[in-house]
Parts: sequence; C-alpha cells; structure tokens
Amino acid sequence: MSLVFAGIASHAPGITGRAHLADPAVVREFHGAFRAMGERLAAARPDALISDGEVISEVMAAFAARGSRPPPPTFGPTREELLALLEP
Repeated sequence: MSLVFAGIASHAPGITGRAHLADPAVVREFHGAFRAMGERLAAARPDALISDGEVISEVMAAFAARGSRPPPPTFGPTREELLALLEP
C-alpha cells in the first residue's frame, strides 16, 4: 500500500461552532480550503483509513482505551531524587 494523500486540519470546535463570530470573508476562505482538501482527498482514491472500516475500528478502539494504558516509562530521576542528588 502506498501513501496517496497527506493533509492536516484543525479539529477545534470553534471552527464550526462559532463561525458566526468570524469575518465572513475568512469563514468563506476557510471553508473553501476544507472543501478543496476534501476534493483532493477524494481524487486520490485512498483505500485505507478513510474508507477501510477495520482500520477505523482499530483506531477508535485504541482511542477509547487510552485511559486504561499503563503510564509511559519515566525518564530520568523523580523530582525528589533530583533534589537529593543536588544536596551538598
């Protein structure tokens, strides 16, 4: 499988939830850019992540389980250990 499209977009709720507070010209440009990216994405005809239900299910399951993962390993000393090391 090869990479056929890469894009980046914000997911902030204010984009759609408070669009009425922005300058109408900015909103039109912003939404136009999203539409253009959507058109380029559709033209790329991706076969993974966007249309593959199994991939989306795995991503959503990993996201749902994010609170049950063990904490990441600690790198370096704790604050207390560092302070003890710095004591004369």
